[in-house]
Amino acid sequence: MMRSRWIAPLLIAAMTLFGIIAWPALPAQIESHWGISGEADGSLGRTAAVLMLPLLTLSLWAVMTYAPRLDPRRENFEIFGPTYQLIVNAVIAALAGIHVAIIANGLGWSVPVARVVIVAVSLELAVIGNELGRIRPNWFAGIRTPWTLSDDEVWRRTHRVGGRLFAASGLLSALLGLFAPFMVVFIVMIVSVVGSALGLAGYSYLLWRRRQDDLPSAAPGQR
Repeated sequence: MMRSRWIAPLLIAAMTLFGIIAWPALPAQIESHWGISGEADGSLGRTAAVLMLPLLTLSLWAVMTYAPRLDPRRENFEIFGPTYQLIVNAVIAALAGIHVAIIANGLGWSVPVARVVIVAVSLELAVIGNELGRIRPNWFAGIRTPWTLSDDEVWRRTHRVGGRLFAASGLLSALLGLFAPFMVVFIVMIVSVVGSALGLAGYSYLLWRRRQDDLPSAAPGQR
């Protein structure tokens, strides 16, 4: 686990270095945003394009690294520490890949940035889904509904189902992202993720409601 902690900061350093090295050869404006059609519809100055995403990624990494220390149930992070670190690394890796694709495209390389974004985010989602069932109750990571946070068993069962849903959604979107029309991939991804999230919220409520009926005399903290 200690070695894996270095992966995210090394990725941030690498994406920053790549942008700095490329800076002199970049044009004044770089395509930086793509619409649901897959066509570029926004740009940034080269300095902003080189620095903005690394700085945002660094900030996100800092939050994900230090926020668990403020969690009232931070002792649970010790139990699933390697899993949480893998999730952090997956998020940072996706952002690093997107940054490299944007800069490479600015250099004139033939990079389908919109597809890179979809595939990177989809694979990130698949990794998170695969690990979701190992996450223990906490206030910062996972499927946090009022019902999962109030009952550890509801948390466990919701994350077990949610992990399968998100992993399947991520793999499907990543596969489609390689060849299907971009708008189709985008719609499939959004619908599957939003649908899974809403379904899991309802599922966690139904589990909680059933346990309330089955355990009427349980202590409030165990319901």
